Amino acid sequence: MARIPKEQKTFVVSCRVSSEEMRNLKELATGRGISISDLLRKGLSLAQQKSVRKTKAREGKPKANLRPLVAMKK
Repeated sequence: MARIPKEQKTFVVSCRVSSEEMRNLKELATGRGISISDLLRKGLSLAQQKSVRKTKAREGKPKANLRPLVAMKK
């Protein structure tokens, strides 16, 4: 019985990688028992999570005061 994917994947993304990058991809995927495609999807998901955390961290910081500094005491 074929498994039903969580979300149908309709797009194909391709890119060229060096021999070393391909070795790294295969090694990482094999070590985790997943396909290179799944490894890349997980990497994308982690990158998105990291981006969201950075955005939220920046939103929590007070905005910089851009007004000129008042003359300091001598």
